[in-house]
Amino acid sequence: MRFRFDRVDVEGPWCLTKITPEDHKMLIRKLRDFESMTVNQIFHERTANSGLGSDYSNMEECPNRDATRRLTELGYDAIDGLSRLSLGGKPRLYGIRNQNEFSILWWDPEHQIWPAPKKHT
Repeated sequence: MRFRFDRVDVEGPWCLTKITPEDHKMLIRKLRDFESMTVNQIFHERTANSGLGSDYSNMEECPNRDATRRLTELGYDAIDGLSRLSLGGKPRLYGIRNQNEFSILWWDPEHQIWPAPKKHT
């Protein structure tokens, strides 16, 4: 995996500049770990790594309308989907993935952008 910062949102609600020093340290470590992995290991293998990465191919299914509005504000409303990296616990990193390149877009420390449906409700 390669990481790009060409699309990072520096003003919105999930702005990467709002990260705490502790989370910043954790994020750098996780990005280092992801760089040593293949796309298949992160997004496709169903092993101990399962759940590290997900691709969301239909933005109309995004449960957080603020996220889709923010994409429009940024001029990215024409994209088909987002990808996310799970960083352990709630924190997620969202971006636009093109094969092995992940253009970082949002830092989501509370798992608000595309929360998983609650189980047994």
